[in-house]
Amino acid sequence: MTRWAMVADLRRCVGCQTCTAACKHANATPPGVQWRRVIDMEFGEYPDVKRAFVPVGCQHCDEPPCLEVCPTTATKKRADGIVTIDYDLCIGCAYCALACPYQARYKSSEDALRPDVATKCTFCVERIDAGLAKGLKPGVDPEATPACVNSCIAQALHF
Repeated sequence: MTRWAMVADLRRCVGCQTCTAACKHANATPPGVQWRRVIDMEFGEYPDVKRAFVPVGCQHCDEPPCLEVCPTTATKKRADGIVTIDYDLCIGCAYCALACPYQARYKSSEDALRPDVATKCTFCVERIDAGLAKGLKPGVDPEATPACVNSCIAQALHF
């Protein structure tokens, strides 16, 4: 079975945050919740200082620590590697947010669509599933590819 993953080419990322904006738009996340964000890092000492921009989000881990701590089995890992949350089962305990080493889980009472439950990047799983049903190829066909990848102006994100 195909296992989905996202790769960021750090040599290409310009730190524009377009992926963050596209994700927020596609998923209607509330203020302060960024399923996809770009970390701005500086290295070296003056005058030899360099910057790197690192797009990050849920890593859809091979052995997700968030899955192990979920008391209701709301966090699941699909056969294709995508880690999802069943919002009907989630009780909002946020154990998953504490267990995530990437700080990729959020719980926000301001989330009108998903109040009082944990949320995270899903690789735009609805787009992937709908695209596959139409015979499209995620990572190639934009309609079946995560919004952040489609929006990347530097073509740094690949799915």
